[in-house]
Parts: sequence; structure tokens; C-alpha cells
Amino acid sequence: MTKPISFEGVLKKGDDFVEVNGKINLEYTTACHLCGTEFKRNDTIDVFETYRREPTEDEYKLVGDEIELDEMIFDNLRLNLPVRFLCKEDCKGVCTKCGKNLNFEKCECVEEIKSSPFDVLKDRM
Repeated sequence: MTKPISFEGVLKKGDDFVEVNGKINLEYTTACHLCGTEFKRNDTIDVFETYRREPTEDEYKLVGDEIELDEMIFDNLRLNLPVRFLCKEDCKGVCTKCGKNLNFEKCECVEEIKSSPFDVLKDRM
């Protein structure tokens, strides 16, 4: 993390519930899934959650007059952050033979043409 995770929002209290409506903001450094280049990301996640004394499976437990935001924030991070991070949408990755980052330089490796059991179908068309 380059900055601490922050949450800004509004709480609406009812008789047996508290609604949390806000945004989770985070800034962090991660590595590209394809080329390994480190880069900085800023993400904002919209949150609308409910806390109740008798919660359903989609709600959080309200205990006394306090609510714990930690679990709700981490759940929303896990559900909304990408599984794979790319430094840019058109990242070319690295050459699997020589390891050069194809975003910055071209390699001279020759691509092998592999045979496939489906090659037989090409002749039938």
C-alpha cells in the first residue's frame, strides 16, 4: 500500500439496522500479471451494506451501538478488485523463450508452429 485504505460514507440508523453507503479508496503498487512490471493503481469501490441485529446471509451483524467496518471493507475489496492486474490493456507480456519485455523491445526468437490433433479438420473445409 502506498497509502492507507480509507472509507468515506454516510450511516443511516433505523430501529434494528444501520445502512452504510460510501466509498472505499485505496492506492497501491502491484505487478503486471503478463510482464511483471510494477505500477501504481488507484481504486475506488462503491459500498452499500446493511448491519442488523438479526442479519441475513447478505448482511453484517449489528452488536450494541457500534459497527465494525473492517470485515465489510475486506469483503468488498475481495469481491471488487481484479484477479489479474495489467499494467495497460494492451500489455504484450514477455517472450517465453528469451524473457524480454515485449512492451519495450522486440525479440528475435522464432515462434514454433505446433501441430494439433485438430489440424485434420483444416483439410476437410
